[in-house]
Amino acid sequence: MGTLLWTAQTPFENHVWIALFFLVLVAVLFSSLTIKVDDQSVVWYFGPRFWKKKIALSDIKAVAAVATKWYWGYGIRLTPEGWLYTVSGLSAVKVELHSGQVVLLGSTDVNGLMNALGHS
Repeated sequence: MGTLLWTAQTPFENHVWIALFFLVLVAVLFSSLTIKVDDQSVVWYFGPRFWKKKIALSDIKAVAAVATKWYWGYGIRLTPEGWLYTVSGLSAVKVELHSGQVVLLGSTDVNGLMNALGHS
């Protein structure tokens, strides 16, 4: 006959697996930030089109290159400057809207993003 091996998991082990699952999920969702600019709008999203946002170019009042603070972190953050969307580095484009709202888009190519937005 065969041998049946049974391993019982403790509640602690179950919690570890659940935590690991959510850690991997967050890593996948926030692994990259894609920013696309066309003649009508700027669209950005994390990972596989997670947390997609869009702003019409006509709503943009001004843009500027800014350095973010290291302690603002990564991902989606509400900062003293406005909403920050970033996955790496400390460079961002500050987008000020006519409504007064401010969005900071993290980018490794700040000048390229500003040019795409029609500002240099």
